[in-house]
Amino acid sequence: MTDPLWPPSDPMFPEPVDERWAADPVGPRGYDHVAGRAFEQSDVLPGEQLTHLVLVDGRLVDVWTEPVESTRWAAVARAFDRAGRPEPAPAPVDPPRHESVLAWLDDVVGGRQALLALTTASAPAPAEAPVLLPAHLRDRWQAVRDLLSAVSDECFDAPTEAALHRALDRLVVDDPQSVAAARSAVHLAGGLCWLVGKANGLFGAHAATQGGVRDLLGLSPSISTLGPPLQRSFGTPWPASVGRYGGRSWYGAPDLLTTGCVDLLTDRTRRMVVRMRDRALEEAARTGAVDQDAA
Repeated sequence: MTDPLWPPSDPMFPEPVDERWAADPVGPRGYDHVAGRAFEQSDVLPGEQLTHLVLVDGRLVDVWTEPVESTRWAAVARAFDRAGRPEPAPAPVDPPRHESVLAWLDDVVGGRQALLALTTASAPAPAEAPVLLPAHLRDRWQAVRDLLSAVSDECFDAPTEAALHRALDRLVVDDPQSVAAARSAVHLAGGLCWLVGKANGLFGAHAATQGGVRDLLGLSPSISTLGPPLQRSFGTPWPASVGRYGGRSWYGAPDLLTTGCVDLLTDRTRRMVVRMRDRALEEAARTGAVDQDAA
């Protein structure tokens, strides 16, 4: 019996070829007899090593190592490599459009329950200060309210003025510390104008501009630096659906800041949200079910 006891480099003892493992490349491809499929030359990693152990009567007499790529064991190395290689992650699947729309609208108004309860009826405009408002906050509240009305007369309309007043009332009740700690009534008014304006897509789409509001209030800093800190006072510092919806505009929706607070929305924005909601729910009904209890 003849065994390959010596390195194949020895011309006296050539290594026999086992056809079961031999790759038969044709151009850049060959056939893997272990996996039973064609393979690319790139399947073989150039760093793979084959180690030979020579035993005589059970005793180790020689050891050498060579690249496996050029040997009859290359197919085995490829099979082992594939067996230890993790399966590729499945490609992400975009959710149905109506799910993306509803998830985004949840963040606009503050959750699925608030979204389903929203109607096109005009939101009330507060006329008086919130009850039980401490005296030291009442003066600040009145000063900010007067400033918001003055800005609305020049830059916005009556529904926007009502939304600004609702935002002020919500802020003074839910986070009175932010009202008391504001640098001035003017700074607080500027921040609220930015927040309500961005929540309703007002800047750029109408006559109002952020620079115009700043100049009207006599502020030095941009109102875009005053509004974001106030957003955290309305319950949604960072929208829950960031990263789970593919964009901001469906069915003609404008670029809205998702505050999670329906009180900041004007009548026009509320009607737009209701239209988008109804169309998304209709699409969901045609394609399956929608989870109306989703948060």
